[in-house]
Amino acid sequence: MRGSLAMPPWDKDGKDKYKDVHYESGVHCIDCHRPDFAEKGHAAFVRDPEPQACVKCHPHEVNTWKKGKHENMRCESCHTPTVFGYGWNLWVPGQHGGISTTIDRHSAYQKDGVTPILLPDAEGMWAPYNCIPHIAANIRLEEFEKSRLAAQKGMMVYRSATDRTEKPLGIHGAKINRAYRSSDAFIMTDFYMSKVNSEKEGWVMAWLSLEKVAHLTSGLTHKPRGCRNCHTSDGRQQALVTFRWLGSPKNMYEDVYRGQYTIAADQAGLRLEALTAWNEHDAPAKGLSDKETVLRSAQADYRIKPVKELDLVAWESQKEVFDQKVKVAQRIVHAATLRKKGFAFDASETLQQARAEAHHGDMEQGLALLEKVLALRKEL
Repeated sequence: MRGSLAMPPWDKDGKDKYKDVHYESGVHCIDCHRPDFAEKGHAAFVRDPEPQACVKCHPHEVNTWKKGKHENMRCESCHTPTVFGYGWNLWVPGQHGGISTTIDRHSAYQKDGVTPILLPDAEGMWAPYNCIPHIAANIRLEEFEKSRLAAQKGMMVYRSATDRTEKPLGIHGAKINRAYRSSDAFIMTDFYMSKVNSEKEGWVMAWLSLEKVAHLTSGLTHKPRGCRNCHTSDGRQQALVTFRWLGSPKNMYEDVYRGQYTIAADQAGLRLEALTAWNEHDAPAKGLSDKETVLRSAQADYRIKPVKELDLVAWESQKEVFDQKVKVAQRIVHAATLRKKGFAFDASETLQQARAEAHHGDMEQGLALLEKVLALRKEL
């Protein structure tokens, strides 16, 4: 949907590895996003339609999700496990169209596929976010201190002033004039005097742009996130980001050609760690050397509930047994359908309910429902 931002051009197998299941199934935008004609001008598609849109095709999954352990998470938290896009956005002096300018955007840094970080959205539901580091040079600190942003420094601020119920978000809502409500957010992290090029950059403002992940939904080829992908023994979230420059070499930022960093989220907040960069000759590049320590939020707890290793092993063992039985149940449903047995439809529905219970609600209940389908073998 967004060209190179949806998949890096160097990932030649990406289009086969990361197929959006809805796109592959022929689902259109307006099948889920209805136009909002209350908006002025052209109608904007209603954003964040889940679970109202999901329940049309996935009633069992939505109903078990509502009563399950993950009721405080958006569907895409598990079902959109990979995100691509910008590795950096740098607003610094440069050249635009061959003309020297006081501000230019170096945005051709793109990253490989990375696991999104789960953060609370404006309604307090956990959702996947694409965390993108930004800087802007030559900031007037005295003007910033007069702005509303000064009181929001270090906080997770949502780009709309209200949530989807029109409830004001107060200090956590941005007063940005836009045509539609957005679930995106940002964290103003810190200011620093540039050590890379103090004469040209002066005081630099750093922030983390937090884009809510919405698509690249997992399907048959692209698997959803598993328990271990989110849950750790201490609740810490982290994702390794590798990036490289895609534009003209003369427009690179301070000879930074490629690099990597870790996005970490735990009880201390959200931040960049272990930032490293190299030039085109694989020698260390200093262009990002002054940025790691400033790209961090204020104190906040972004841990996912810790899960003991024994509990994970027990659940994985149950899931392995469940998946094996599902294959048998699928053959029973298929055979009943071919033979036009009267119970074929009910068996199919029971199988779907069993899978929904196991993955979104209660594994024990899922196994119990699955046994009902398996018992139908004698009816064949």
